[in-house]
Amino acid sequence: MTRHPREIERAFKQVRRQDFLLDLKRSWYVWAIIGALFVGLAYYNATPRTAGEVVYGTAIGAHQPASEDNNKPMMIAVRLDSGRTVTVPLPRGVLYLSGSRVELEVTRREWPPHLATYRFMRYSE
Repeated sequence: MTRHPREIERAFKQVRRQDFLLDLKRSWYVWAIIGALFVGLAYYNATPRTAGEVVYGTAIGAHQPASEDNNKPMMIAVRLDSGRTVTVPLPRGVLYLSGSRVELEVTRREWPPHLATYRFMRYSE
């Protein structure tokens, strides 16, 4: 008893479809991780930000991050008046003045984990 070629092809397609669904079922955790990454990225980008707060501190150190073409900005360590130490990039064309007062702009995220980003504004007198 011979079968029609279309029936044979239909049977192969059904087996391929069942194998695909079985593989998808076995790798559900990979899809869950990918979905969690997308949700985390969307949450991070959707977090409302408040900017405009200004804090003051003292420049206590600087370093130039290593790179092949030396295109990364110099990073300075600033001890804030509150006692906390933060590292901020120094804009190009601005000289590092050790021990000088620094004015930083703070951008805070309103949703947990309430991250704060500091940006160099200028040296204060």
